Parts: sequence; structure tokens; C-alpha cells
Amino acid sequence: MEYTNAIGMKFRLIPPGEFQLGCTEQEASDAEQAMKNSGVGEVWASFIARSSQPRRPVRLTKGYYMGVHEVTVGQFRTFVQETDHVSSALGNDRVWMKKAANAPMSNINWHDAQAFCKWLSAKDKRVFQVPTEAQWEFACRSGAEGHWSWGDDAAVTSEYAWMQRERTEGPSIVGGRKANPFGLFDMHVIYTSGVSIALSPCDQFLISSVDNP
Repeated sequence: MEYTNAIGMKFRLIPPGEFQLGCTEQEASDAEQAMKNSGVGEVWASFIARSSQPRRPVRLTKGYYMGVHEVTVGQFRTFVQETDHVSSALGNDRVWMKKAANAPMSNINWHDAQAFCKWLSAKDKRVFQVPTEAQWEFACRSGAEGHWSWGDDAAVTSEYAWMQRERTEGPSIVGGRKANPFGLFDMHVIYTSGVSIALSPCDQFLISSVDNP
């Protein structure tokens, strides 16, 4: 099931499910090596890979919607123009506004993302939020048990993910790689020049050790 909001953002319904959040020692080592091979620095690759440990069981008891793409430059530009928001990460630097409208918005911080969600919630008359770690990883894995949503074959990574060696310009457009089985794009991004926004309009979840963390 797909939903399109007031500014044209598309969302896919993610079903409830159970999975193992995080990665094993072997998966962390493999991910670290894959990032190094793609051009990510040794320290940063190690930090990213090890931040996903330890692995633990998680159960999401309710379905939720997840953005098909990252928030684009064009969508964030509309938000800034309507609210006069000044990014605490970007300041008054508006160079990013000259990028293609369908490029992913990056180099912003948590405060910018929260302000965007507040604006979008008022505009669309429903609550939008940055997904929790569990929601994001479940959507990213999309039912797969391997290292990535497409399996364990690192040789095809560039078919699904933007690589660090492409970071001079960054990902050119959203949806420029293959979608995962849930129909979501750019969930695997081996690209570290900034933070982009993934959005999910959904109900608030109760937090416990296993259910809906």
C-alpha cells in the first residue's frame, strides 16, 4: 500500500514483524571491510560498523509508513521558503538550494529534521517523525536475513547503494539505485558527507526491551 502526502512525498506501508536488530561480530567485520573497500576511511568505517552491535531480538507489533525516498532538496527548500527556517547546521549558507530538486537533502542535523517534521505534520494534518532505529533497520532489511537486503554479495553493492568514491558530488538523485524488497530506495548508502532525512508518519509506540523500541 502506498500513500502520497500533501507535498508529493510517497510512503510505503511496512508490515509488523520480528527481526534481529544490529549485527553479529562477523557481519560487523564484513561491513567494515566493505566500507574500506569502497573508500571510507578506516576509523569512520570501524565506527559505523561497530555502532550496530550488539544484536538483539526486536518485535514491531504495528505496521507503519516509511518514505520511499529521502527528503529531497526541493521538499526541504519549500519548507525553508515557507517558514524562514535557518539551519543550525548550514547557517545562512544557501548553496544547497541550487542543487537539483530531486537530489537528497544532506548535511543537516537533528534539529533541522525535527523542524521539518513539525512543519510537514501541520501541513498534512498527520504526525510525521524520524523513524526509530528499529523501524528504520526493519524497513532497510525488508525481511532479509543476510548482510544486506539483497543478500551477502558485496559485488553488487553499487547496484543498490551510493558508494564513498562518488562523494565528490554525492548522490545525484533520489531513487538512483535499485529499491529493496519493500520498495524503498537508497536505504544502503555507503556515503558519509552528511545526514539525510528519512521520514515515517506513524503512531507513537510504547517502548520496552523487545516490543517496539
